[in-house]
Amino acid sequence: PTHKGHELIAWQLWKAMAEAGWLGDGPARREVFERVVAGRKVDGVEHNAVWLFNQASVLRHQGHFEQAIARYREAVALRPDYAPAEAGLGFGLQLRGDYAEALVHHERALALGLDTAESRTNLGTTLFALGRSEEALRHLQIAVELDSHFAPAHTNLGMVLESRGE
Repeated sequence: PTHKGHELIAWQLWKAMAEAGWLGDGPARREVFERVVAGRKVDGVEHNAVWLFNQASVLRHQGHFEQAIARYREAVALRPDYAPAEAGLGFGLQLRGDYAEALVHHERALALGLDTAESRTNLGTTLFALGRSEEALRHLQIAVELDSHFAPAHTNLGMVLESRGE
């Protein structure tokens, strides 16, 4: 939602809490809500790596890959230790076909501790695209071990095995 959309959601929550008696006696009063909203401290969204990561993820899911990549880059610049942003940037670059750069970010995410079936699958898929099937195979096998129900790991592992005649 937009900023205004978030305010509308907040107002509905405020009303529901007032009706439940959580805000004291009496009905929800819009002027009190407006005063609270106006007085809140804004943290500077443009300086929040998690917010940028979330915005990038939404943009990616909407098919706006270039905008998503830009937001992931901003998040990584603000917080180089934020593994999800590194992984998101790697995946965006992977989708764009920039496998060499994607690999750097997938490896960073793993080095920062993001060791999930999804991160291993993306790393393995990128390695495979770069012609490094032995390394790809190892990471995809780990992905399947981490989460045997993660279908993309199985699919990509199957592609690597097939390419090897197995």
